[in-house]
Amino acid sequence: MEKSDEDANRSTHDKKGTRMTRPDERARALRWAGEFLREARRHDGLPEELRRQIPVILRHYPSTLDIEHQARHGDDPDRWGGPWLAPEEKG
Repeated sequence: MEKSDEDANRSTHDKKGTRMTRPDERARALRWAGEFLREARRHDGLPEELRRQIPVILRHYPSTLDIEHQARHGDDPDRWGGPWLAPEEKG
C-alpha cells in the first residue's frame, strides 16, 4: 500500500506549485481507508469504543466496487472542476 516514487513524480500541481491530489489518488485513498477499517474491526486489541464505531462507519462506506464504478462512470466532472475520482492506475 506504500506510495511509489513513480506516483510522486506524476503528481499534479496548481498554479502556485502546491501539490494537488489527483482523482486516481483520491480513489486509492478511499479504497485503502476501507481496507484499513475492515481489517481494524477484526483486531481484538482496539479499545471497545473504536470497535463499536467501525461498523457504523463501514455501514455507509463505499465498497471497492462502488469506488471503482464512481471513478469510471461518476457524475458530471465539471461539478468539481474536473473528475473527483478516477480509476487507479494498475502497475
